[in-house]
Amino acid sequence: MELLFIASIGLISTILLLFTMSSGWAALLALRLRERIKPIFNKLFHATVASVTFIGGMTTIILAYQTKPWIGQEDYVHFRTAMSYIILLITILTLIGALKTLWCHVRNIILGQRCHYEVVP
Repeated sequence: MELLFIASIGLISTILLLFTMSSGWAALLALRLRERIKPIFNKLFHATVASVTFIGGMTTIILAYQTKPWIGQEDYVHFRTAMSYIILLITILTLIGALKTLWCHVRNIILGQRCHYEVVP
């Protein structure tokens, strides 16, 4: 049952990856599609779906370390725990920038404020 759950999350992430790729193509063709779709909505869709896809993929990896092939081997308990925490840390650090960008797009749509990114020397 648990492998089916993990496989389902992985399959959903793969399907969402296709949506992310399609919105990436739309961003590439933004000049031609400008009359139909505002570029900011495409960017917001792309950032949202990409973040959800990334979270789903990383969740699948973390859950894979908790499956039966790993649980029966007591030598790898610390390895499983360390890998789960490392992946969780990578996920959080990666999402900080993605969520800032997502918030910037939402603020641009709602309030009309443009984002100013700070360049650190």
